[in-house]
Parts: sequence; C-alpha cells; structure tokens
Amino acid sequence: MQVLRDRELPGPYPRFGYCLVDSGRLVGVLLLIFSRDDQGDIRANVSSWYVRPEFRIFSNMLLAQALSRFPEATFVNVSPSPHTLKTIGVQSFELYVTGTFVAMAALGPWRPSANISLVAPSEEKCANLLEAHAAMGCISVTVLYQDETHPFVFLPRLAHRSGLKFAQLVYCKNLEDFVFFAGPLGRWLLKQGFLFVILDSTGPVDGLVGRYFDGRKVKCCRGPAKPRLGDLTNTELVLFGP
Repeated sequence: MQVLRDRELPGPYPRFGYCLVDSGRLVGVLLLIFSRDDQGDIRANVSSWYVRPEFRIFSNMLLAQALSRFPEATFVNVSPSPHTLKTIGVQSFELYVTGTFVAMAALGPWRPSANISLVAPSEEKCANLLEAHAAMGCISVTVLYQDETHPFVFLPRLAHRSGLKFAQLVYCKNLEDFVFFAGPLGRWLLKQGFLFVILDSTGPVDGLVGRYFDGRKVKCCRGPAKPRLGDLTNTELVLFGP
C-alpha cells in the first residue's frame, strides 16, 4: 500500500483501486495500478483481487466499476489465478500471453559492435523508464549498435527449487530487438550469474534457443491498446516483486 501511495499517477485515477464494504466491514478489495506506457496509452494492472467467500457473488461488481468508469484504459491481469479466468472472461478479457519461453540467450549470435551499458537507478520524479525501473530493483541496460540505442529492462528472479538465477524480460521496444541482441545480452547477463532469460510468448520464438511452456504464466487484457509482448513495465511484478 505504501508503494501505491507514493507513486505518481498518470491522471485522475484511483490511487489504490476499489473496495467492497458491508456494514462498515471490509469484505473485498481490488487493487489497480494505473500507468502510461511508452506509447502514451493508459494501462491499469488488475493486481490483488479478493472477496470473502460469502460475498463472492459481488466480486464482478468491483471490476465492473473500473471498467465502466475508465473506457480509455487497457486493463491487464499479469498473474490471473486459474480459477478466475472464467470470471474475467465474462468481462471480455482475452489472453494475450499464452505461455512462457525460457531462452538460453547466451547461445545467440555474436554482434561484435554491440556495446552494453548499465543504467543507474534514479528515484527522481523526472526519471526515465530505465532509471525508474532500476530504482525498483530491475536491471536496466542499453545496447548501442550502429549509432542506435536499444533499451532493455530485466527483472532478477530466483528459482526456489534449484536456486538458479534467471532474468525476466520486462521491457524492450519490440521483441525482435531482444531476439537480435539475445547473444550479447545473454552473455552479459551470464557474467552477472543469470543463466536463462524468460519472456512472455504465444509459442516458440524463432531465433532463440530455448523451450516454450504452454499455459505457464498466462496474461490477459481488455481495452483499446493491447499490450505488446516484452512490456511489463509498471506492473505488480516490478512494483511488488514476483
């Protein structure tokens, strides 16, 4: 709640979301994270959504409030529980991520002239996307290649069973950029201890060495600006941690 309290909003949107109250007692909550993406579109991450069992009949009321009041916003759910997919499907949400691709990026092609630079964190209000996400614990880098700069953001992750470190792709301008620079990025991340890179996908990714896991970490959305693959900026994953 403190994270939501302190962050900047992209306009006159709810800072926390909505709650359901019965006779002064809190019985349901819907946390929403409003942000503006790099194209200027408004996005609302449907984060925590819980209603006490005896009031579940009213659970859609919480989401309906937001959907009806902010038609300009694209609502995304980046961590839907399997049992909620049917419920949010009634609200016209659709899957835009159907699985996860685990890439051994370090095996990608060499790009000899690609120069990777780490972006320092900044908590200033004017901080750009890379600086702001670095301040939230992400790994923000730029790749300078043929006089063009390509930004990338990764979220450090740890596999609890094996103890292996891996990086989750949180931001790139387009997925083709990551595929093109997978080699140098993967080898740079490997030096930091990250063996794999995981990314949202709808199937196997041409040009990457790895494996696609269908149905793992699906994501859904509803609204005028469908999120592109490779953009999880300002979602609960980076604000609250995986």
